[in-house]
Amino acid sequence: MSFAWDQFDLPQQPLHFTSKAFRTQIVTFIDEALVKCRSVMIVSKTNQNRSILVAALYLMTKYKWTVSKTLEYLSCRKPDMLLTNDHITALKNVEKQIISFQYGVEALGLKVDKP
Repeated sequence: MSFAWDQFDLPQQPLHFTSKAFRTQIVTFIDEALVKCRSVMIVSKTNQNRSILVAALYLMTKYKWTVSKTLEYLSCRKPDMLLTNDHITALKNVEKQIISFQYGVEALGLKVDKP
């Protein structure tokens, strides 16, 4: 599986890679490989940002991890990872999407008008 990452360069382009469809594609691909007892290597050109983002999106989506837990785990595995504030903001938005899907908007502290 490969992606046309040029369209995802930050901050020039919108963060489409955080969409649920994109995350589902990543999780499905990795899980299908694991079911077949195959390994998955996540690689990017510089092996700094994009591979970390894909790994983070997988962990957050698959295991419902928070950004802080995900980054703590990944920094232990790859101490030299470099994520910009835009990347972290994007991951926090993913976290909000996952929480709102899992628990509803009230989990985000939003007030919901009840009839």
